Amino acid sequence: MLVHRSSEHHTKASLHDPHFPWRRSSPSSGSDGRTTRHPGYAVSQRRRKMIEEVLGWMKTIGLMRKVHHRGTARVDGMFEFTAAVYNMVRMRRLLPAAAFGL
Repeated sequence: MLVHRSSEHHTKASLHDPHFPWRRSSPSSGSDGRTTRHPGYAVSQRRRKMIEEVLGWMKTIGLMRKVHHRGTARVDGMFEFTAAVYNMVRMRRLLPAAAFGL
C-alpha cells in the first residue's frame, strides 16, 4: 500500500493509492500494472468520467465556464442552481427508461 504524504501537512498520511488517469500514449505516464490491475481502479475511472460529464455540462450548457456573479454566496447559489437543473435534465432522461422497465 502506498502512503501518500501531503505537501501541506507532513504529519498526516493518507493510506490509499491515488487513482490517476492512465495515458497509454506516453511511456512515462507514471502508471503501470500495479495500479491499473485492481478492480478499484476501474471503478474510480468510471466515477471520474461521470463527474467530468457533469462538470462539462455545467460549463458548456449551464453557463458556469465564465461566472457572471461576484462574491462567494452568489457563485455558490449559481452553482447549486445549475446542479439542480442538471439533476432535472438527468431525471428527464432516465424517467422514460424506468417507466417502460428498460
